[in-house]
Amino acid sequence: MNTPHGNSITTAEHAIAMMFALARQIPAATIHAGREMEKSRFMGVELTGKTLGIVGCGNIGSIVAERATA
Repeated sequence: MNTPHGNSITTAEHAIAMMFALARQIPAATIHAGREMEKSRFMGVELTGKTLGIVGCGNIGSIVAERATA
């Protein structure tokens, strides 16, 4: 079945969620059993004032741009 617009919103929102996760270094900040997390290593950056570059403003890219303006 061809569903060109089926998951476009979900995919765009997932892309934005991944940007937030990478900015805050969430994947690297997992807590291992018995070890204390070093908060200073995982401060991340704020996205305020940053420029978002979108390669390809097709259906999903345009939804990402629309959501990112908020």
